[in-house]
Amino acid sequence: MPFPDGRFDLKKNRYENMENIKQTAYFWDQRESYRPRQFWDLPVIGKYRNRLISGDENLGYLQWFSQKYLQTAFKSGISLGCGSGSLERTAISLGIAEKMTGIDVAPGRLKKAAELSTLMPIEYRLQNLNSITLPENTYDFSICKMILHHVKNLELLLCELKKSLIPGALIYVDEYVGPRQFQFSEKILQTGDKVLQEIPFELRRLHFDPTKIKTRINRIDPELINLSDPSEAIRSDEIDSLLKKHFTLLEEHGTGGTLLFRLLDGIAHNFEADNNQHNEILQVLCRFEKNLTDSKLLPEIFKIYVFRNDK
Repeated sequence: MPFPDGRFDLKKNRYENMENIKQTAYFWDQRESYRPRQFWDLPVIGKYRNRLISGDENLGYLQWFSQKYLQTAFKSGISLGCGSGSLERTAISLGIAEKMTGIDVAPGRLKKAAELSTLMPIEYRLQNLNSITLPENTYDFSICKMILHHVKNLELLLCELKKSLIPGALIYVDEYVGPRQFQFSEKILQTGDKVLQEIPFELRRLHFDPTKIKTRINRIDPELINLSDPSEAIRSDEIDSLLKKHFTLLEEHGTGGTLLFRLLDGIAHNFEADNNQHNEILQVLCRFEKNLTDSKLLPEIFKIYVFRNDK
């Protein structure tokens, strides 16, 4: 996901005459070196999101999945949009799968993934998920983390994934399923604006220019998104229904972020992990967001799913 509040030099990176898929690959390769802190990087929020899934703030998502669903290790797993490979390495380390295949469109990230997984049973492939072809009946496990909202040809990808999974295979999905290209409702933006005003000025200094204070949550201009990564949230609002059309849902959980995503964009770096006051503010924000989503006053825009492939 890009966070284009001035933190990506659009003037130098307009990608003119570059195909969209190459533009996306270039963006994510570059992002490896300049990625700023996001709301999910903050320890307090990480614990909050863990509790939403398992009830245990110290139990990560994949650990929860492993404890609940794993009887014996999966023989062969596939990770779509693997990036620099942290999930595949975790899956192997936790004994979730005996071997993994990771697929991504960004060559720089795949190179890093390969370097970090030396001697581990992980294979990496450079492929465009919008035109992918997968082998039949090959995998009994799949990971899709924050990748489906980058795919325009979702029908093709999900059909290929279904074809490649054996009957009974499990699919773990961690995804943004909110409004397309982050065009949030006025209700979310206005609620976020009110909450923002309660955050102290020193915690609202913007990452790209510390002399500026974040004063409101603007709706992101789709043109800015397209200049950095035209695949961003391209059909995010259709992911939920398409997944449920292709696979059997075992469970789903919201993982927070409806307010925190845009509220802390550009200012998350100000919150210090060892500062009690900062952590207390974050805890209040988490409780407020949860009350709004639990009461259905605001929708869940990030979700964890577990599906089974029933052919």
